[in-house]
Amino acid sequence: MGTEKKYNILRFVFLTLSGFFFSLLLGYLFKGFDIFNFKDPGSQFLIYGFIGSVIFCTLKLTGLRNFIFVSILIFALSIVLYKITYIPLIPARLLYFASIAVSVYLYFILFENRMTDVKFGKFFALAGLIATGQLVSCLIVMPFMELAEPKLFLAAQVFYGLLIASGIGAGFEIWDIIEEKILKHK
Repeated sequence: MGTEKKYNILRFVFLTLSGFFFSLLLGYLFKGFDIFNFKDPGSQFLIYGFIGSVIFCTLKLTGLRNFIFVSILIFALSIVLYKITYIPLIPARLLYFASIAVSVYLYFILFENRMTDVKFGKFFALAGLIATGQLVSCLIVMPFMELAEPKLFLAAQVFYGLLIASGIGAGFEIWDIIEEKILKHK
């Protein structure tokens, strides 16, 4: 395996872990250890922090075709792993997942590629896009859900999306800064 390929693999791993770590950190600050309880909505920090980091890193380092393939693969795996047998839940999951993937893609083409001179702070745009995606997907599926407090559910989902995306985006930006400093000293 060539040096370039090893570097790309390591970069993929460190970027993904950095985004995932910061998403978990923000989740922990707001939800504590509930982020590890899969019966609690706070587990979204664990699940979607990792998924979001993987698909964003795939888009950033390998391009649109791999991003689409990995997104579809992860969605299919999530259906199997969640053991979703209640068929009406599948479109809701698809909408939720698609809102994240579309938000990541929009962020990438509108901010990541065009604002290369901005080293830190673009993650606010990612957070806004994902929170908006969460809002739209929740507004679409909420009429089909039996919720005791729909406003609270909506606010929580949008807030979680904002925090998860902030963690992913900040983690990527921090790693890019660290990587740039390391490469300058080589």
